[in-house]
Amino acid sequence: MEAGSCLDGPGMRVVLFMAGCLLRCQFCHNPDTWGRGALEARSEEDVVGELAKYADFLRGAAAGGAGGGVTISGGEPMAQWPFVETVLQRARGELGLHTAVQTAAFLGDRVSDAGLGVADLWMVDLKSADAARYREVTGVEQGNALKFLRRLAEAGRETWVSYVLVPGLTDEAGHIEAMGVLLSGMPNVTRVEIRPFHQMGREKWAELGLEYKLRETATPGEELIGRVEGQLRSFGLPVVVA
Repeated sequence: MEAGSCLDGPGMRVVLFMAGCLLRCQFCHNPDTWGRGALEARSEEDVVGELAKYADFLRGAAAGGAGGGVTISGGEPMAQWPFVETVLQRARGELGLHTAVQTAAFLGDRVSDAGLGVADLWMVDLKSADAARYREVTGVEQGNALKFLRRLAEAGRETWVSYVLVPGLTDEAGHIEAMGVLLSGMPNVTRVEIRPFHQMGREKWAELGLEYKLRETATPGEELIGRVEGQLRSFGLPVVVA
């Protein structure tokens, strides 16, 4: 667990990182969390007990208008969904905390319709709206990612969508257009984050003996960021550059 930033949900957050992810995103900055045994094993009681230490402060921050709560991130939370679902239920029911989940939604079918309600906010990292580019970025098929986004929309669950902007990989105008079309029909999407690519994870890839294909890729410039932001705003989406 650690304190969260504005990228982890609204206000002051405690962030719980889960190990395990089936995606192999080229721009991943936490490849050390891919394996299920990558992080320290904690029991449900341990986690809820740790959250309880911060509960008064987080509830006070939320009540004061600053926002606050717990976010479960990864890795991929859906890889250990039964555990995550129980922790979220207890965080909301016993501790009265605002709850959020950061997910790529690839394993969205593991979450029942009732399970959608354990998170006050869903934060979906949309790798690409294009199936072929999704496969290139992640190494896997698109699976249930877009289906899960549509389920969230149908259920009216508040959703933030993030998109990592990588020059030469995720910046194609037609793919940005497709994302705009997809999200513009989802009034539950209250924030769309453009996250400019950075090289912060490169050293972790090297330490793990993995090939980092984006070694020569630069951070996107203002012109590219502005073009993508303008494209998405043209659909009336609430866009921020994170």
